[in-house]
Order: sequence, then structure tokens, then C-alpha cells
Amino acid sequence: MMAIAVAVLSASLIGSVHCAAMCGGLVGVYAADPARRGSGGRGAAHVAYNGGRLIGYVGLGAIAGAVGASADLAGTLAGVGRVAALGAGVGIAAWGTLSLL
Repeated sequence: MMAIAVAVLSASLIGSVHCAAMCGGLVGVYAADPARRGSGGRGAAHVAYNGGRLIGYVGLGAIAGAVGASADLAGTLAGVGRVAALGAGVGIAAWGTLSLL
């Protein structure tokens, strides 16, 4: 249980560096615009920023899904689907076993 907590904490700390460096800088640029202060214009900027992120992540996810589906279809058509699944399973088991050493 402690290993999971340490892993989650480590991943969170590493991820926060990304957010502070990239996302924080982008939000700071448009949110600090003096022309928008007090005018309520920041709400639209936040919606545009997060909408752009949403569209970008959905698009990248769709591309990754299409690549994965294409690889799966190619494996099925070539008749190597079961062999690939067996190889992946053996690889995962080996990796898990070696990580315990």
C-alpha cells in the first residue's frame, strides 16, 4: 500500500512541473491581460483555452485509437493476433518478475 502511495505522489509531483511550466504559463499570458481586467472577458478566455485543450486531447486520443485499431486489424489479417497476445502476456509477466528481483 505504501508503494502505491509513493508512486502516486511521485507521479503527481512530476506532473505538477508540467502544469506549472506549460499550462500555468499559457493561462498567465491570457489571464493577465490588463484590457480584460474587470470586464468579465477572462471567462471567455478560460472557455476558449479549455475548449482548445479538450479538442486537442480528443483529437490525439482518436488518432492513437485509430493507430491501435489498425495494428489490431493488421495482426488479425496476418493471423498473428494470438501469437502477439501471448508474447505480450509473457513480456508483462517477465517484466513483473524481474522488477521483484
